[in-house]
Amino acid sequence: MSVQADPASDLQALRIDRNRGRKRSRRRQGSGGLPPWLPRLIGLLALLLVVWLAWRPLTRLHARLTLPTVSVIEVVESSPASAGAVAGTAANGHVVAARRAALSTDIVGRIAELFITEGSRVRKGDVLARLDASQQRADLTRSEADLAVAQQELARSDTAVAAARAQLRRTQQSAEASRAALDEASSRQRLARSDHERTRRLVDSGVSPRRELDEATTTLEAADASLASARAVLAAEEASVADARVQVTLSEADRSLAEARVESAEAAVGVARANLDKTEVRAPFDGVVVLKDAELGEVVSPNVTGGASTRGAVCTLVDLDSLEVQVELPETNLDSVKIGAPVQVYPDSAPGTTLPGKVDRIWPTAVREKATVELRVALLSGADDLRPDMGVRAVFLPEGRSVEERRSSEPVLLLPETAVIERGGRRGVLVVEGDRVRFTDVTLGESRSGRVIVESGLRPRQRIVAEPSSELDDGDRIRVESSS
Repeated sequence: MSVQADPASDLQALRIDRNRGRKRSRRRQGSGGLPPWLPRLIGLLALLLVVWLAWRPLTRLHARLTLPTVSVIEVVESSPASAGAVAGTAANGHVVAARRAALSTDIVGRIAELFITEGSRVRKGDVLARLDASQQRADLTRSEADLAVAQQELARSDTAVAAARAQLRRTQQSAEASRAALDEASSRQRLARSDHERTRRLVDSGVSPRRELDEATTTLEAADASLASARAVLAAEEASVADARVQVTLSEADRSLAEARVESAEAAVGVARANLDKTEVRAPFDGVVVLKDAELGEVVSPNVTGGASTRGAVCTLVDLDSLEVQVELPETNLDSVKIGAPVQVYPDSAPGTTLPGKVDRIWPTAVREKATVELRVALLSGADDLRPDMGVRAVFLPEGRSVEERRSSEPVLLLPETAVIERGGRRGVLVVEGDRVRFTDVTLGESRSGRVIVESGLRPRQRIVAEPSSELDDGDRIRVESSS
């Protein structure tokens, strides 16, 4: 008997059991199938992580407990002004001009022409601005016309004086002729009188006839008449001379009056011309216009009372050759400054520049509110780049010191004196390199107020110990003090 196979059971036997692998895997894990080295690796990694995280705090703690703590400063380049302050008394100041003028006119007027602006360089006598001068020109024309009339009157007076003097000379000549005729008539009269007396004696003695006496009497009478006539003519001529003198006096008085009129007219012309000149604003000295106070068309007045539309000045002129430094020095430092003492001037506008100067003037009074004394420093050279009101630093050097002009300075290093130590007869500082210090020799300059100039041995941006202890030496490890 044959057995038939069941097709369904055959297909079931051929089916793949997908859960068999998962069940086997679960049985394997359940029986401790992890590699034995894996837990050790995990534990080692965890230990290394803990050590790494704790290493830095532990090293800091160790350094804090065992290494000396020091304060560190960085070497920086100081300005020449700061370095100069070490060598003398220092104070702030600013540049001023000894010759500075606000220019205006002596009359009120409107600006018709303006020839300058800020920065204009002018020479002495240059015209900077002109006012409207139509009225002043008209006044000058009228004054010149009045002068011409006065001069013509003076010329006419001169002619009259000349004519009067000529008439006086003529009358004087006539009077001289009349005086000569009088002298002649007087001589004839005396001769006739003498002849008459002699003839009368001869007639009385009977020597001469009576007829000769009559003739002598007639001659004497004629001589007397001629003498009287000559005297009358002379008196008339002398009267004419007196009249001529009066006429000369009157003509000379008229001429003096004409001269006075000419002088008055000339003065009027001068005033008119001066008023015309006052319409021009001229530079009183060589300089630079630093401020233009008025514009074209504005009214300027020497005494500003007209409000915002009226200006008191046209411009402000400064003589750049007269620049000096104004310093307000604390009165506590006044005893260290003398007239003529050398000064180093450090302009704020030109770092690294030193200008030579000297104390020129010291004010006799102090500023009570500020407890300062004002003084002026004369610049000896190198002021071409300065401008009024620029800030400067002035260092007043002790007596016997000289100043030099430096346009470009080598780096100037300043250190606190506490950073300098002496080891084995050598002076130097402790330079910080990582966590160690290295002794470095330095060449020092002048010192003042706890600071000293380093001439050589260091360079900018190096770090040094600010106050090294006597136990700290070359090569020692340190811990830098936290800035916080």
